[in-house]
Amino acid sequence: MKIAHRNDLIKPDGGSGTEEIDAAAILSSLWRNRYSVAAVVMLCVAMAFAHVKFVAEPRFSATSVVVLESRETEVIGLESVLGGLGRDSSVVKTEVEVLRGRTLMGRVADELSLAEDPEFNSALRPKGPVARAKEFVFGAKPTQTDPRRRRDRVVSALLGSVTISNVPQSLVFQIAVESGSAEKSAKIADTIARLYIDDQVQVKFDATQRAAEWLSGQVADLKAELEDAEEAIRKFQSETSVIDATVLSALDRQLKDTRERRAATEERAANLAAQREALEQATTADAATAVFDEPQLNDLAFDAAQGGAEAALAYEARLDYLERRLDHDLRRLRGQAGSLAAAELTLAADIERQSQELIELDQMVREAEAGKLLYEHFQTRMKEAIAQQGIQQADSRVLSHAVRPSVPSAPRGSLILAMATVLVLGCALVLGREIFASGIRTANDLEALTGRAVLGQVPVAPERERSKVVSYLSQNPTSAMAEAVRNLRTSILLSDIDKAPRTIAVTSSVPGEGKTTLSLALAQNLSMMGKKVLLIEGDIRRRTFKRHLKLSGKRGLVAALSGAARIEDVAQPVPGLGDVILGEKAPTNAADLFSSEAFSRLLAEARKSYDIILVDTPPVLVVPDARVIAPHVDATVFVVHWDRTSTVQVQEGLRMLDMPNIRVAGLVLSQIDPGRMRRYGYGDRYGAYAAYGSKYYVAG
Repeated sequence: MKIAHRNDLIKPDGGSGTEEIDAAAILSSLWRNRYSVAAVVMLCVAMAFAHVKFVAEPRFSATSVVVLESRETEVIGLESVLGGLGRDSSVVKTEVEVLRGRTLMGRVADELSLAEDPEFNSALRPKGPVARAKEFVFGAKPTQTDPRRRRDRVVSALLGSVTISNVPQSLVFQIAVESGSAEKSAKIADTIARLYIDDQVQVKFDATQRAAEWLSGQVADLKAELEDAEEAIRKFQSETSVIDATVLSALDRQLKDTRERRAATEERAANLAAQREALEQATTADAATAVFDEPQLNDLAFDAAQGGAEAALAYEARLDYLERRLDHDLRRLRGQAGSLAAAELTLAADIERQSQELIELDQMVREAEAGKLLYEHFQTRMKEAIAQQGIQQADSRVLSHAVRPSVPSAPRGSLILAMATVLVLGCALVLGREIFASGIRTANDLEALTGRAVLGQVPVAPERERSKVVSYLSQNPTSAMAEAVRNLRTSILLSDIDKAPRTIAVTSSVPGEGKTTLSLALAQNLSMMGKKVLLIEGDIRRRTFKRHLKLSGKRGLVAALSGAARIEDVAQPVPGLGDVILGEKAPTNAADLFSSEAFSRLLAEARKSYDIILVDTPPVLVVPDARVIAPHVDATVFVVHWDRTSTVQVQEGLRMLDMPNIRVAGLVLSQIDPGRMRRYGYGDRYGAYAAYGSKYYVAG
């Protein structure tokens, strides 16, 4: 089939010398090759049908559904040794991995004897022509006889046919199995679900059994420890005279009474000792009488003092009696005090001993009680664990058994045929889009269309705001865009060999083609050369400079044209860009304003102070301002948006400029997207922006 080249589908326009796409030629070329196109379509559909009908093996899919149940309490109300599963996402993910685990799949393979099934054991399949050819060329490989490796391959094949998924925001799991047999896929799905549930019960039973065995050992040890503690208490009580706390308290009171009696006895003995000492120191009868202070002795002392002999003898006898009685009482009290002191020491020692024994007994009793409580607790837990061995339940149940599929799930013939049809239609759509595309993608196409030179090819700016574009070019002088603007500047200055242009107008056919951004970039680039640049906002209808360059609202171009201000009054310096004259809202029509002699005088006056004057003008096809401004400047640069501006717009815009015989110095292909250029197939031959040119550009 002969496909017409894109250039073959472009015919020259006799009126302007340009070229345009000939839709009739395209349709005619397609119609001439209609049989070939139809044959390709039919071949694609036939190949898809043959693949579905004769080549692809039917596959059947069956799904078993399992729901995960989370129980907060056990059936019989016992405290569970193994708690039920929770409901958080980690538990759900864990159960999905359990279902996908090789251990579970190995049990399924063993139960269903999948190692004997050629679908899962590739060693049992008949060898195809490719395998036989490899054996003929390289020799037959030794057959693997290791049962473990054979089983691993079977499990891997089973995992490849099983899909485990969790229904979002639920505890439901879907076990989907795809196999060459409808009955086999349903059987495998149900077996996985059943063994998964049995595995949960077995895991719980084994864990409960281990817990019961451990608890039994602990109970036996605790019982022996409790018996030893109780025997130690009995032995301690039999070997000691330990009493209870009540008797010990009575002993404390007895000790206190004994201590008080001893103190009173000692005090009385001390008084008698003082009286005896006073008696010994008495040298007169009056002094001795005063020691005892007894009425009878006092009377006898009075009678003796009267001179009676019998009274004197009676006085001496009475005094001797009192002295002997004093010595007797003193000896008796001192004996009693000693006995009480000995009794006090005995009681204190007895109390101290029995207190220590009571403390030791209390400690032994507390330890025995603690051991008894721990023994009873473990005994209860052991009984619960033993009881739970017979009532273990799985945390999951089968919600839906797999249904034997009646139709294969793959290959889906209708889907494959639909995809083949869509593929053909997509190719046709892409081909049609490429054929009927009106945008211009290369400089060669633009020159072939217009017959004019392309001065430069500028990529799309990395910054969307125009003020940031100027900063980007200043900070990245070796970037791809900076080099493209530098190349464009050189082309413009060399466009007239005899006289380099000093006043340059930048225009386009329609809005949004990047002419204002290009004007700012040219002004910045020329300023970096050391040129004194004046940028004039010629689009006084929209007036975007003030917003993008963040300039003040002082007077601008209209004031200078009306004579109300001089150029130096309205020109505002912008760092790294030069001087800028903003546009103003004019009382008269903008085209009439630029047609006046005042504009010519303004440019002539500006030539005296500036090296380069750039005028950003409105689009040609929208308003006539650019056609009015162009005759006053040395060169006009026409901007074309890459892959967007149509050929008709370009041709019509240039035709409008040619009518007053305006000299268009050349064209600029702007807003180029290098990535899309490569996708369009121009990556290897798109001049400076091909893949091999990237090493020359460095962007910050």
